[in-house]
Amino acid sequence: MPPITPEPPTPRPRLSHRTLYAWGAAVLATLLLIGAAGQWAANREASFQADSIRRATEVHALGLRDAAGKYAYLPLTAGMHPDILAVLARPQDPATRQRANRYIEEVNRHAGSDMLYLIDLQGLTLAASNWATPRSFVGESYANRPYFIDARAGRNGLFYGVGRPPASRGCSFRHRCSPRAAPCWAC
Repeated sequence: MPPITPEPPTPRPRLSHRTLYAWGAAVLATLLLIGAAGQWAANREASFQADSIRRATEVHALGLRDAAGKYAYLPLTAGMHPDILAVLARPQDPATRQRANRYIEEVNRHAGSDMLYLIDLQGLTLAASNWATPRSFVGESYANRPYFIDARAGRNGLFYGVGRPPASRGCSFRHRCSPRAAPCWAC
């Protein structure tokens, strides 16, 4: 048997410059198409997110309007009661304060609101529906709050705020009890 001689390796055909340019152009076009598709998908998702946020905002606005309709009467109604007018006239009298606290607590319970409280012109809470709890608002100052400043200036209305933690959000209604009195609050 004759010895087997290895065959010499066959040289690979060299790619022409044209072929290299064609492959380069194909890769570049593919990358551009992938980038454009990614940009289109990102824009589409951003549009969906914006639409979703808009719809959620509309739902929240409807909820606030419902709350406004349900509780807006509280500050005005509570502010006309003789116990409230008495504590505004004599804020240092403990018996008057006690009657105002009990009245506000009762109104709040019947209305089903979270909180109802009375603030004097200096921003100090005179009476509150939570007067008998450890977290009572009585004696707390709200003088630096924008919603109090608006109310003191005579602007009645609605305020929606988010506190800390963010789950502590609420809607406040303010109304002056009399021209020289402080705003009453319903939350």
